[in-house]
Amino acid sequence: LEVPLVGTDASALKTFVDDWVTAASELAGVCSTICPKLEAFKTQVTLIESLQRAEMEIAKIRRKIVALPDNVAPDTVNALLEEAKPHVKEFKQNRKTADMLIAGRKRDLALEANPDKKVKKKRVAA
Repeated sequence: LEVPLVGTDASALKTFVDDWVTAASELAGVCSTICPKLEAFKTQVTLIESLQRAEMEIAKIRRKIVALPDNVAPDTVNALLEEAKPHVKEFKQNRKTADMLIAGRKRDLALEANPDKKVKKKRVAA
């Protein structure tokens, strides 16, 4: 989602826009999956709000991009991508934190359920 638009070919532009819109839609799904898991952490309200705020801002920009005409100038798309960039960065940073919290919680629950068994730490993908 942070990739700038390269080139001005009309078919490449349409493909890029379609791919970006798809990725932005998938981000909304990720947010709706992560936030309920974070609700177990009563102290993470701010993190949940940050994820949801970033997702909402990206969704607004996604709607603007979807509404663009087929013959849109690449500069127009680039301007919208620049507008999305800080929200994408915020979401990615907060998602990484959320993933670590959720993974730690899973380990803790596994240890509570089986205190005699060692639980392997899994590395969280960035």
